[in-house]
Amino acid sequence: MSDAGFLLTSAISNAKMGTNLIIHFFKRAAVCMLALGCITVPKAQKTVCEAALKDTATVTYIPMAELKANLDKYHGKWIATEGIYYTGFEQSALGLKDGAKAGEIFPSLWINLDSKLPCLRNIEQFNETYIRLKGRVNIKAKGHMGGYAATIENVFYIERL
Repeated sequence: MSDAGFLLTSAISNAKMGTNLIIHFFKRAAVCMLALGCITVPKAQKTVCEAALKDTATVTYIPMAELKANLDKYHGKWIATEGIYYTGFEQSALGLKDGAKAGEIFPSLWINLDSKLPCLRNIEQFNETYIRLKGRVNIKAKGHMGGYAATIENVFYIERL
């Protein structure tokens, strides 16, 4: 190998080693700054969407499993519950955390959103996410094509958890 070739090979090797040292330095510096609190990593933000309704009286939190097991008991009542929300073509449903998957009807409840809900046009942001919602239980309304156990209607509050 000629002297020029050796010098070129050495320069490339040194440049790679220098680049690796720089990357290593910045990684260690970032870890140090995180530890000292100089920089922060943003936490997942909760998203809340709420419409002010006057006739909601008292809203009671009912776990989804309890609600599904005793729908008759909660007919006409304003409730808050949690589950996975599914929205899409001919679908607006709330399922148990370990229950329904997208496109399945059982064991979901149909969800009717209040027209005053500010996020109505962008409701897909909540699709397939774990949420808390507030609305009134109606066991006479069975959702799209009567395929649901009941409806939670006039939903005026949705929060991504």
